[in-house]
Amino acid sequence: MFYYHRRRLKKKFYRRLIKPFLNDEAAIRLRFRSRFGRTLNLKSPKTFNEKLQWIKLHDRNPLMTSYADKYEVRKIIESKIGTRILNELYGFFEDVDEIDFDSLPESFVLKATHGSGWNIIVKDKMTMNRKEAKKKMKKWLATSYYTRSREWSYKHILPRIVCEKYMKNKDGSLIDYKVFCFNGTPSFIQVDLDKYSGHMRTFYSPDWQKLDFFIGNEWKLHRYEKEVKRPDSLTDMMEIARRLSDDFIFARVDMYDVGGKAIFGEVTFYPGGGWQKVLPEHWDEKLGNLLELPMR
Repeated sequence: MFYYHRRRLKKKFYRRLIKPFLNDEAAIRLRFRSRFGRTLNLKSPKTFNEKLQWIKLHDRNPLMTSYADKYEVRKIIESKIGTRILNELYGFFEDVDEIDFDSLPESFVLKATHGSGWNIIVKDKMTMNRKEAKKKMKKWLATSYYTRSREWSYKHILPRIVCEKYMKNKDGSLIDYKVFCFNGTPSFIQVDLDKYSGHMRTFYSPDWQKLDFFIGNEWKLHRYEKEVKRPDSLTDMMEIARRLSDDFIFARVDMYDVGGKAIFGEVTFYPGGGWQKVLPEHWDEKLGNLLELPMR
C-alpha cells in the first residue's frame, strides 16, 4: 500500500511540475528511466519497449492519425474489410450537450475519438449518473491525449465522442483479442478477460498455442493461468489484423468474438504506452527482435 501511494505521488509530481516543460524525447527518456530503471537506447533500440518509444518519436506515417481516430477508422474498415466487422454506431458528437440520452438504448458505450482508455460503459441507462458522465466527457474533449502521453498518432485527431452498441455474448462475457502485428505479420495475441471486474490476461500464438511470457503491470492485473477456448472467428481475426496492419511498422489490432463473428475494436500503435513490463525480462528483447525498424 505504501509503495502504491508513493508511486501515485511521484506520478502526480511528474505530470504537473516537470512534464509540461519537456520536449517529447526528454519526457519519454525521463519516464523510461523511472519505469525501467535504465537509460532509453534510441540510437540502437533492442527491446520491444525501446522500439515502441522509437516509433513514438520517429514514425510519422500520416495514416496513423486516421487509424487511431475512433470515428475515422470506421471509414477505413468499411473500405478495406467491409461493414460486417463494425460495431453498431448510435451517434457521434463534438459537443457533449448534443447527446440525447433518452433516445439511446438501455445499454451502450461512449468513447473519446482522440485518446486511449477514455470509455464509459453503460450497462443500464436507468442507473447511469448522466451529470458525472457529461462532466467526464467534457474533460476528455478539453484534453490533448498527445500532450499527456506524447503518442504522436493522437496529436491531430478532432476530439469527438462516439456512442456504440454495448457488446456481449449470450453468457454475458466479452473477451478482448489484441493482435500484435510486426511489420504487417500477426505474431501473437493478447487475451484480456473480465476487463472491468478482476482484469486478467494471457497470451496465445496465431494458431492458438499458449505462450509463456506476460506483458502488463502485474500489480494492476493478474495472469490468467487456465486455458482460454479458441475463438470461432480466429482465422478471420488473423486475416483482418494482417490487412489492417500492412501499412505500418507495428500495429496492435483489437477485436472481439461476438456470437462467433469478429467485431473490430480499435487500432493502437503504442500498447500500454510502451511502459508495460515484459516478463520474464529476456522476452522484452526477444519480442523486440520481431520488430524491424526502418533505417533513419
